[in-house]
Amino acid sequence: MSVGNIPGISADVQANLTDSAKAQLAAQQQMNEQSSAQSHALLMMQKQENQRSEAIAAVSNMMKNAHDSSMLVINNAKG
Repeated sequence: MSVGNIPGISADVQANLTDSAKAQLAAQQQMNEQSSAQSHALLMMQKQENQRSEAIAAVSNMMKNAHDSSMLVINNAKG
């Protein structure tokens, strides 16, 4: 089984590796790339969740302020 050039590994080092070692390095590199892609996807999901939470907090604060204002008017009307 012949594996092509492995980025990040010099050609002279690759020349001394067995096909099995080359395959393992290539598989490790592929797993690292997949892990990086998964990490990026998780970070994007976390960013979206943070934005959603901030939007909910903003609406909640506006509703509380409206309620507090209404209660202030009612309490002032009571005398």
